[in-house]
Amino acid sequence: MARHSRHPQGAQSLPDIVNSHAVESIMKNASTAQRQLGLRIHAIVFVPVIIVLVIVNLLIGSPYWVHWVLLGWGSA
Repeated sequence: MARHSRHPQGAQSLPDIVNSHAVESIMKNASTAQRQLGLRIHAIVFVPVIIVLVIVNLLIGSPYWVHWVLLGWGSA
C-alpha cells in the first residue's frame, strides 16, 4: 500500500516556505520601493480588519479585547 504524502510532490509546507530567516533576508535586500509597497499592503489589510474588530467588540460589549489585537498586530 502506497503511503500518501500530506503535500503534493514538490510542494512545501508553510513552515518550510516562510521562516524568520528567509523573511529577514528578503527584507534586508528589499529596495525602498519594495518596503513601501509592503507597508502599503500591510496598512490596507490592517486598517479595515481593526475597524471591523472594533465594531464587533463594541457590539458585543464588555470585556473589551480589541486593544490587545491592536497592540499585538501593531507591534509585529
